Amino acid sequence: MTRKVSDFGSLQDRIAAPQSLSESRAAHVDVELDGEWTPGLLAGWRRAADGAWWGRVAVVQGDDFIVLDLIATRVRPASSSGR
Repeated sequence: MTRKVSDFGSLQDRIAAPQSLSESRAAHVDVELDGEWTPGLLAGWRRAADGAWWGRVAVVQGDDFIVLDLIATRVRPASSSGR
């Protein structure tokens, strides 16, 4: 058996590395924060080792915005209510 060399490291290194966010367009979503749904911008998804999906979301809080990683159950498509 021959060892294959990759610019991305060994197979063991690649398996052990954290999974990166999927590359996709940002999407408007609603996110659950403190029991209320608020508008956010979804930057991407990643799948955790346990199989759960997590979304990276930017939301406005006060005069700032924050970036959060939220379990998929706390992210939904943006409502069309036009709040």
